[in-house]
Amino acid sequence: GNQMLNKKSLDDIRYILDDPTVDILTKNRVALSASKTRDNRILESLHRLIVMENNVNCRGTFVYCLLEFPGALSFDLAVDLLISGNFEVAHHAFEIIDSIDEPLSGGRVVKAYKKLTNFIAHNQDIVDWRKSLINDAVDMFT
Repeated sequence: GNQMLNKKSLDDIRYILDDPTVDILTKNRVALSASKTRDNRILESLHRLIVMENNVNCRGTFVYCLLEFPGALSFDLAVDLLISGNFEVAHHAFEIIDSIDEPLSGGRVVKAYKKLTNFIAHNQDIVDWRKSLINDAVDMFT
């Protein structure tokens, strides 16, 4: 079974996730098992992978892995992914926001609210699924 990984193996896993020469399928597999540990160091590696330019079309699994962690830790990133993510990524991002049950600091929520409502206001050509995801997220903030 997937026994709890010790600190040494977590560090090894982070090397794999952070190594630019390791292929994306290997990283996906490692990320899926490592995220089960809910270790913050794995979360940091996932956040880094998700925002890397060259992962923009293959980050769905990494975003899915964020659902193992408290949503509040990925809230700001999830808000950005609602705007920039593909269908799969944006839907996982919505799930992350939807999973948050602890109160967030008012400043973070206000910033997210402004970012999303400004995006809707200033872009006429947003696809319908993204527009409704964003509107549903905004409804959660109010």
